[in-house]
Amino acid sequence: MRHAVCQFHRRIGLKARTHHTIPVISAKSIARIEKLDLPKSLLDTIKKEARVRHRKEALTVRYQLHDVSADFIFPDRWHREYADALADSVRRGGKHRAFLCYEPADDIELLGFFDIFILASYDFSSYKSKAEQSERTFSYIELDAGRIELLQKRLEVLSGVYAARDLVNTPSNDKYPEKFVQMLQSHEWTRTKLTILDRDELERQGFGLLLAVAAGSSKSPYVAIMERMIDPTLPTIAIAGKGVTFDTGGVQIKPEDMEDMKMDMGGAAAAIGAMMGLDALETLPWNVIVAVGLAENMPDGNAYRPNDIYRSYTGKTVEIDHTDAEGRLVLADVVGYLEANCAPKSIVSIATLTGACMRALGYEYAGIFGNDERIIQAMIDLSDETMEAYCRLPFDHRVLRACKGENADLRSLNRKYLTGPSIGAAFIASFVERARFTHMDIAGPAFRPEARGIFPKEGTGFGALSLYELLRRWV
Repeated sequence: MRHAVCQFHRRIGLKARTHHTIPVISAKSIARIEKLDLPKSLLDTIKKEARVRHRKEALTVRYQLHDVSADFIFPDRWHREYADALADSVRRGGKHRAFLCYEPADDIELLGFFDIFILASYDFSSYKSKAEQSERTFSYIELDAGRIELLQKRLEVLSGVYAARDLVNTPSNDKYPEKFVQMLQSHEWTRTKLTILDRDELERQGFGLLLAVAAGSSKSPYVAIMERMIDPTLPTIAIAGKGVTFDTGGVQIKPEDMEDMKMDMGGAAAAIGAMMGLDALETLPWNVIVAVGLAENMPDGNAYRPNDIYRSYTGKTVEIDHTDAEGRLVLADVVGYLEANCAPKSIVSIATLTGACMRALGYEYAGIFGNDERIIQAMIDLSDETMEAYCRLPFDHRVLRACKGENADLRSLNRKYLTGPSIGAAFIASFVERARFTHMDIAGPAFRPEARGIFPKEGTGFGALSLYELLRRWV
């Protein structure tokens, strides 16, 4: 899995064969912009716009001369559109991009610009036979050794987001569960212990629901566990990621939109991306464990069927209502394993779980559910900082009760309730007895039909950055 790459400079000039994104925060930028040898009419426009206050919308002033282009971005009053305007400019640049920051900035503002530049300049060209090497240059007038170190450390975190995006965009013939595991094993983990549970071990330990989902595929399922155990006496937070590497819907096959189902492991990708960022930190004040369940959901003579009943890792039995509600089964066994073996204080599950959540919230928001008020509020509060937005959806005794079964302890789906995303979250929560629980449904923002802001078309890595920030700060 690749790392994001960037060059750092104090250079303030324009470079040949390069597109430049230049934020103009205030008139302080003008003295340096004047040195760029721009046409007088353009310079007059930039000076005029730099004096404007209370602009309702972010403004982009564009310049092009031969193979050199530059966008001068002026903020809106509340900076609500500024990040998107900067990101859209970065993306416009093609393979050679530069970000020129002409005004002094504190570390938080500098990192915000850097996040936008790196995340918006992502591309996926691994399968192109003649892919052109991209070049990124981040220039800042007050760049010094300390700030370069700050930005290089941040690049490690953003590389985790790149990895999450690459995993989602990789075609399913190259990331079925065994290959997915091989990609994890090939990564250079520095401080993280990686453990793999294969089919034999899953059968021995009783991962009945995960094995049921995988029964129709010729590809064996796995569970991958990544641990940062700082001290057994410290509290532990655990993350469970859904890793269905391709989802046909099983014997109740999807009627449409199956061409996007390489993305159904977006939750696992986000959790792994967050853990890659944490791996770069020397220490943490708590323990972090990430576990992802990996399987394909395919139809054949061995596939699981509606009304089948299976025993879960926890011992609870589940009647299958629909074979395309497979992600909650995978996560049920994973959260059951985490609680039984890791004694976490909190468990968070993340998944591209329900199309209903995407229809309710679109591509801009993920649904968040649960009883862990601190984590839920923290994720909502992080929305502006990480640009990954969360919206709380219903979760209470009503949806928990709706998961009760007639012929088994639980039913995987209750079609009488139209609150599908809440039912999915409640089903997973039914396998958590002691820990606080949060669920994030990222079905919409994990895979976009078109680019917007820092998010590219298709795999976005949504959740990786906010999970990283949560795990870094969790109390």
